[in-house]
Amino acid sequence: MVYLSIKRNKKRVNLQARYDQNRGLVLMVKVLKNGGISLHTNLSNIKITDIKHKIRHPVESLEIKLKKIVTALNALDEAFESNENDTIFDHDGSVEKRIFDYVQSLDELYDISFLVMKAVNETISNDNNNAILWCKENCKDKYSNFKGAVDRYHKTIRIISNKIKHDSLKVDFVTLVGNKDNPISGFYFSNIIGKNNLNGSDSDIHEVYEGSSTAFSYNHFIKSTVGFVFYMLDKLNSTLFKEMKLKNDDLLTLSESLSLISVAEKYKPHFFPDEYSRYVLSIVESKKSFNIDFPYKQGENKSFVLTNVQSSFRINNIGGTSSGHNQIPYHKLIWP
Repeated sequence: MVYLSIKRNKKRVNLQARYDQNRGLVLMVKVLKNGGISLHTNLSNIKITDIKHKIRHPVESLEIKLKKIVTALNALDEAFESNENDTIFDHDGSVEKRIFDYVQSLDELYDISFLVMKAVNETISNDNNNAILWCKENCKDKYSNFKGAVDRYHKTIRIISNKIKHDSLKVDFVTLVGNKDNPISGFYFSNIIGKNNLNGSDSDIHEVYEGSSTAFSYNHFIKSTVGFVFYMLDKLNSTLFKEMKLKNDDLLTLSESLSLISVAEKYKPHFFPDEYSRYVLSIVESKKSFNIDFPYKQGENKSFVLTNVQSSFRINNIGGTSSGHNQIPYHKLIWP
């Protein structure tokens, strides 16, 4: 990592960055050791009298959603940790529920971003309860800038969230075992994908890799989604407060940031084979802050050689017939 000292508006500002061969100089999201981030502080500085709409103060809206994400993430982390070696994994569906809760909390943070955007906008117009549509009509540049930066990383979260609400989505589990008996565990969102009630990875969510369906490793899922949260908060701040440059001493305490970092750091950068081409976060700790890089690609673990695929799923009895007909992710990597 390198440190830049540049002048903005005649003031010298220190920025954390790293050089990437493909992306050039990459600015990193700074989180102070008290959890302070720029968006939270900038929103806190807005006076309630400056809000022109009949909506909650934006910093309160943000804090509500961040608390919900942290609660859901902690519950999910606990489930992953305690059930990873359970051969009858999630027989009661409790882990599935925690995954669903976490995904929906991420989706809600995206939606609330537009309510925050509306709250700091002074435009007076016919109110619209749909904050996304309101912003599209009344603050078009900010709306476009934010969506343009965030939507490619939010897309899969939105698909999953909608399927949780409107489809018969389930969660099943898979472990990839390597040549050094170093298993990597994960899960996949399953649906009916073929004849005779064939159950497998939902193709709207999981891509195909070398002819096989895929899944999410716990490690990648946590590191990618936590990275997305910080990335989204940073982009919302740069969209709304482009000219506001805060000093370290200005940033207010935000414990939720530290909770997110704490959980993300527990998960190792060991992923399923297809996931090395996808983005996660990288956390670099300095004396005064955590510096977060997202999107970041982790180098492939070339010492891992897949030797076995172990799948765990709940078998239901539908119409007197067992529904244990399943397509296992990554099966063609073992059984061509």
